[in-house]
Amino acid sequence: MARGFACDPAAMGLDAADTRVTLLGSQFDVWKIDLRAEGVDVLLLHGYARNRIDSLRRVQPWLPIARSLTLIDLPGHGDASGKGTTLGTNEPKLIAELVEQLQLTRVILVGHSLGAVIAIRSALEPTLATRVQGVLAIAPYEQLATPIGARLDARAMPRAALLRPALALTRLCGVRLEPTSASAARLSVPLGILAGTRDPTSPLDEARRIARSAPSATLHEIEGGSHDDLWIIGGAAYASLAQQLARGKID
Repeated sequence: MARGFACDPAAMGLDAADTRVTLLGSQFDVWKIDLRAEGVDVLLLHGYARNRIDSLRRVQPWLPIARSLTLIDLPGHGDASGKGTTLGTNEPKLIAELVEQLQLTRVILVGHSLGAVIAIRSALEPTLATRVQGVLAIAPYEQLATPIGARLDARAMPRAALLRPALALTRLCGVRLEPTSASAARLSVPLGILAGTRDPTSPLDEARRIARSAPSATLHEIEGGSHDDLWIIGGAAYASLAQQLARGKID
């Protein structure tokens, strides 16, 4: 999973509490990195088929400004045990419970791809109304059909024949998702978005639709950015959004 990058906080010189928490009857591995006495509490959510190791790649801009960083293996990923992923349907309730358990305040939810969709939906949880300060969505998509279709294309599998059955199977497994733009429209906190002009998984036009729907949103379009390099190619934009969300307001 590390793919040449740090595989734990210690490899980055960070002191983390490595704990296993029980949320909604399942167990999850969490890294909690305490940095200073004041600041925002940043919760990082990885994408599909990734884990908290992958989230380590996106912590850098938060190190000078955050009170704490929390990285979790989402359901069905990493070393999480119990119920599998529901692709954003039930995960927001789990995130809300995690925030309560860890007593996080002034929370900024940072998500990549599936994690971006979960971050937006989690900010709508009633118990987080007074805790979440902002959301940073990296490569969000509008509909579940988008990443599933992209994966079929990447494997040269027939999209027309397989996409509809694949979506039907997710519904049979309890996946129920409104368009991400509809969730974004109900946000009461600022939303920052990073999207790439060459992202085959989360197209730029969907990020634009999400940004237009949100009451307070800033979209940075990263020229030449793909799905897994936006925080690298767009490092300056990512750092700028981090600073703005930490202040509680985006330009």
